[in-house]
Amino acid sequence: NTSKNIWSEGKISLDPSAVFTGKTVIGSGTVIEQYAQVSGLVSIGKNCQIKKGAIVSNSVILDNTIIGEGVRIENTVAGKKCRIEPHSTINNGAIGDSTVITRYSKL
Repeated sequence: NTSKNIWSEGKISLDPSAVFTGKTVIGSGTVIEQYAQVSGLVSIGKNCQIKKGAIVSNSVILDNTIIGEGVRIENTVAGKKCRIEPHSTINNGAIGDSTVITRYSKL
């Protein structure tokens, strides 16, 4: 982890095993779980959850969104209150507010 490249607003929870490369902005109340990987330019909103083993790269995740276990999301904007269920893959996408992406989906 390179803390000089992580900016946070308020209290956040980062598991020590999570890996950050690039520059990341994280909103208050967000939790990043074990073995998650955040790379490139990433903005994560308030009260989000990045679950175990998820990979977020060059993306914007808006407030109150859950990125499930093992999800891979790259070059994507995810709206507010979205739920990306486990083991889904999203590349070069935009997901509107309150969208649910079911497990194992590939977009």
